[in-house]
Amino acid sequence: MDEKLAKGLARDGFRNVDERQQLEGAEIALQLLRGHGRLIGKQKLSKAATQKAFSSLFELFGRLPDTVFVEQHVDVRAKKLSSDFKAFLLAGLLSFGEVELEHEEQAIAYTLLSFQFGRKKLTARALDLSLVVRQHAVNRYIERGDRSFSSIGRALWPGLLFVEALVRWHKPMALKPFMIPTVDGAFLGLSIPGEPRLATIEEVTYSGAGQLESSDSFRDGRNLRQWFLNTFISLDDMRDDQVALREDISALITRHQDILMLQHIMGVGIHEGMNVAIQRETIKSEEDVDLAYEKAERDFAGLFNGNLWKGSVRAPERGIFQHEIELQKSLDRYGLEILMQARGISQADLDQALREMDPEFFGVSKTPTSGSVKEI
Repeated sequence: MDEKLAKGLARDGFRNVDERQQLEGAEIALQLLRGHGRLIGKQKLSKAATQKAFSSLFELFGRLPDTVFVEQHVDVRAKKLSSDFKAFLLAGLLSFGEVELEHEEQAIAYTLLSFQFGRKKLTARALDLSLVVRQHAVNRYIERGDRSFSSIGRALWPGLLFVEALVRWHKPMALKPFMIPTVDGAFLGLSIPGEPRLATIEEVTYSGAGQLESSDSFRDGRNLRQWFLNTFISLDDMRDDQVALREDISALITRHQDILMLQHIMGVGIHEGMNVAIQRETIKSEEDVDLAYEKAERDFAGLFNGNLWKGSVRAPERGIFQHEIELQKSLDRYGLEILMQARGISQADLDQALREMDPEFFGVSKTPTSGSVKEI
């Protein structure tokens, strides 16, 4: 597709989002669920009414162009003749706004959502991840992939699950280049350390007691870095080694999708008191989780330590993350120990900083933290 035409379609896509008054994150879901929640606040709904609301929302998310994925989990232990009904709906949704980098630009963000359905209570949860699809990546996706603006959400799935492997099994770096495979190409991105902070889940519950809003904080390795998808490259424009790497990443995502998905929904996929077993085809028990994790760790570590990854995934020589680029060059050239000595940094200081930057890889810091913190 012509470059100017692609940029025009991207601008129109962002403009149309504004025109339809697209809301962010959980607000979209709350708009859809508010009527159902009011009913729950007034009376205990029938099983049929609750099932209908659940099915309607699942179908609606399936049609929304901004949906990345959606899946449902119904409590199979409830007997058909029982009057009770419990279920989960899980979804990943794109939201649209602006990001300030070299200059202000349009961008796409990503939110995890979950909904707990019952006859007496409805709970919605939202978790914003530090993932940004930059405007340039949108332009290139439309141009090189010959695709529409509205197809970006579906294109990111299931490749987006690769972030879960990068968080857990790729060594921390000042600048971490990565690839998110799609059907007809790949998004190329960079990850940089963000400010150490806790991830926050926003929760709204409707029940007979009325509407209750709350939030919960936990350590989340994904949100200790910032993940930027900077551009898109089609299969026709890829080097042979990039094509091979894309195929290897896609194969590993397919092989380990169950455990990657369980990791992806951590924080929003487990609701107190629901007793709905979120099982996957290859994971039925805690023992299965441990075994699946070990297998995934072994396979992805092999990918990251292999020559194909090291030769194909390259950091830029210059760009908007120049500080991280120069720091990574110094690390590669001199090694960490020499840089520490030059800057007067002790091993204890480094260990603490690394634990704060990436607890998934180094282990959670033993230093006490204030407030209620969950470790995932």
